[in-house]
Amino acid sequence: MPDKLGIEAKDFFNEEKAKSYEYNKNVTEIQLKIAERIRELIKLPCEAIILELGCGTGVTSNYFKKTSRVIGLDISVEMLKYAKNKNVEAVNADFKNIPFRDKVFTNIISISSLQWIWGSTPRQVIQKYTSIIKEIKRLIQIGGEVGIQFYPQSEEEFKLVAELFKKEGFTGGIIIDEPNNPRKIKKYLILKIIR
Repeated sequence: MPDKLGIEAKDFFNEEKAKSYEYNKNVTEIQLKIAERIRELIKLPCEAIILELGCGTGVTSNYFKKTSRVIGLDISVEMLKYAKNKNVEAVNADFKNIPFRDKVFTNIISISSLQWIWGSTPRQVIQKYTSIIKEIKRLIQIGGEVGIQFYPQSEEEFKLVAELFKKEGFTGGIIIDEPNNPRKIKKYLILKIIR
């Protein structure tokens, strides 16, 4: 279940990798398409306050800030430099220890970042996912919606993450776009907290 590279995101996204990511038009285009899709799938209230987990260079936060207040969060200082250049409100922090008060966000989104959850054993990875889900639950307002897209290493991992959210009181489900195209398949968890 660890990322295929076997390395933490904060170590992978150094200055060179962050620059490469920022200037890759293909990556930006894909990120924007996924952001648009999440925008279609979740309900944003008029005065939405969105937290983006794993905001990277700020492509998605920049997209959502046109209509909502958005705060981006990422573990990579180098990636955040590019986000801040886009005037994205951004914070350097780990997903398991997010420095905001309880129930402050109406929505939480995450694009292409959960696959960076790494551990040397499946049990360790499950513990990390559980910690992150508890943080999301702590931060999201009751009735708030969460939109997550990521690239799990297996169908089992994707279902496991969905099940862990369910155990924490989230409802919702899985949406898969282009399931018959391995190169273009996108998997989403669209969730709502009810308790």
